[in-house]
Amino acid sequence: MTLTGVGGAGKTRLALRAANLHAESAGVDGLFASLESVQDARRLPRAVVRALGLADQSTRDPLDVVIEALTEQLNRAAAWRSKPVTYVLTENDKILPPPVQEMLAARTGGDVVRIPHGHNPFGEDPVAFAALLARIAAPTSVAT
Repeated sequence: MTLTGVGGAGKTRLALRAANLHAESAGVDGLFASLESVQDARRLPRAVVRALGLADQSTRDPLDVVIEALTEQLNRAAAWRSKPVTYVLTENDKILPPPVQEMLAARTGGDVVRIPHGHNPFGEDPVAFAALLARIAAPTSVAT
């Protein structure tokens, strides 16, 4: 995510809020690296390692340390591995063709719902798409 704007507009606050909401919903810890004091781009990787509180890895490339830590975090957070997934396949998508979407959907092992829309179903029919998402997200009844 990239947020731009003048100082004091609330970019950091917005980013932190969005990250925390995502982390909570994914069941993982959020990470934040304040980099406002970094003046030299060559010092950025080490600054990220320090800001994220990663163990001293002075003998390793700092970029490798960050990538490894984030990869571990993402692997733990992959919701489609432990939660029900429904892939909404847009059949008239010119940006992400249906065969590519089918491949992505197959990786999740979840249900696939096909709709006759392009890449932006919210833009094409927002009411119908919102209703579809509500039906998908609705809790299923469990026999007791």
